[in-house]
Amino acid sequence: MKSVRRIGAVLATFGLAAALVSCSGGQSVADACKITNDQMESVVTKSQSNVNAELQKATQGEDADIKGAFEPVTKAIKDAQTKVTNEEVKKPLDTFAKEYNSFIDSVEGVDFKQFADLKNLDPTDPNAMEKAKAVQETAQKLQKDMTDHATKIQDAGNKLTEVCKTK
Repeated sequence: MKSVRRIGAVLATFGLAAALVSCSGGQSVADACKITNDQMESVVTKSQSNVNAELQKATQGEDADIKGAFEPVTKAIKDAQTKVTNEEVKKPLDTFAKEYNSFIDSVEGVDFKQFADLKNLDPTDPNAMEKAKAVQETAQKLQKDMTDHATKIQDAGNKLTEVCKTK
């Protein structure tokens, strides 16, 4: 009888220790993924339409707040980064944030008004044709940059999704 009580006490001690370890072990992958998803879900669709509207304005020669259009997503990413403490999720989330911010920096560096100027170019003016050629080169570089950034963002997002699906 005495050994049963000892075994019971030992098991209870192990049970308590395991419970304490799981409580103090930090954030689970599932919890970290839920935080990330919750932060992003509400802003992505709205932000996408805002970005498209601002890019449309910019390419038509109007003043546009492109960085402001991205702000809800960058804020959601930053909020998720501060709330996520699980290293398995934090690492791909940080990579995603880095790639997304790099994309925004790249877009911000483009003078979109030059595309609007093409509407009024005189095709018989050699200077205008030089300008059109320069704008075309800018557009090609922008397309390549956007493709590269989109690939990196997608890869980072896939890694984050992979971590969240496997746990």
